[in-house]
Amino acid sequence: MSLIDKGNRILSNWYLHGGTFLHGVSSFAYDSACYVHKLSHKPAEERIEKLLDQNASVYKAQDREKIKKDIERCWMKYGYSAEDYFMYHIYEADEQKKEGFISAVDTLKIASILNDREEARILTHKYRTYELFKEFYKREVIRGEDLDEEFIRRHPRFIVKDDTGSRGVGIYAVDIKDFASAEELIAKVRSSGNVVCEEMIKQDPRLAAFHPASVNTVKVRTLRTVNGKIVLWASNFRTGQKNSVIDNSFMGGPACLVDQETGIVLTDGCAETGVMLKKHPDSGLVFKGFQLPEWEQAKKLVLTLAEKTEKLSYVGWDIALSKEGWIMVEGNSYAQMTGPQKASLKPMKKELWDIVFER
Repeated sequence: MSLIDKGNRILSNWYLHGGTFLHGVSSFAYDSACYVHKLSHKPAEERIEKLLDQNASVYKAQDREKIKKDIERCWMKYGYSAEDYFMYHIYEADEQKKEGFISAVDTLKIASILNDREEARILTHKYRTYELFKEFYKREVIRGEDLDEEFIRRHPRFIVKDDTGSRGVGIYAVDIKDFASAEELIAKVRSSGNVVCEEMIKQDPRLAAFHPASVNTVKVRTLRTVNGKIVLWASNFRTGQKNSVIDNSFMGGPACLVDQETGIVLTDGCAETGVMLKKHPDSGLVFKGFQLPEWEQAKKLVLTLAEKTEKLSYVGWDIALSKEGWIMVEGNSYAQMTGPQKASLKPMKKELWDIVFER
């Protein structure tokens, strides 16, 4: 174990279980680390300018420079990425509300405090995650380097994922009929680097109806309290759109907030730009009020997954409803909070810590 990992375990314990003094020391250490991160990862000016162009309708033209400076200020003060700034409507929020959202940098801090770094690294590798939770996948997954004609015969069309990718980046579908031979397909996959190949999920038609081209998933976050209780929290339903095989909201898919007790969708869909959608732009199905099927089974699955990760107290579990029931898609020990917060425009930082500390 590295010195950083050992140090994080000590600071995490102080933050969660220490008295006022040790909690304060730990909080200062984490805030200092976040400040250094923000100094070294300032949003690129080109990205800010692009987002300013995309969101020109929400501010007056003469206020462009003022908004730009506020984006830069909110990165340093609160850790909001330029995307966060527009998704959470930070441009119209007061300082109290700005303080309340879980920002991109807050997510790093939360995960560092609540998750053991060694254990967290397992979930950053899709194949290692599969090995740990294989029984809950209910489909075949192999490394790209192990792809052979037998796998292709069993699964003529399958999904390829970057083993350490996130936010839907590096995911694509391949079909043997689009290649001259199995050898050509194998070469294509292996040229993609360190990837995994997954059997296609046969999606339940009730969820496929929203967008048949993608597997439309639910991300259910779990929190483990200081007393060891597991709580389901901040669930969101995601769909793809257009021809995308990916439902990730960072790739343009709408996201909705879900009531984790009932499985009922509570909000309209929210696109990456922050635009609210009452209906799916392709299928026309209404988001708000939709009852996710067999939700009790979904909750049972997620609780079982969380119980297997005692050293991870904050995880986002991506699950899908297949024709055989709810299954695991992947886990994320640094799960962003964009989906639930942008759909509801509800700051959720206080709620998270209230749950963790059982306040």
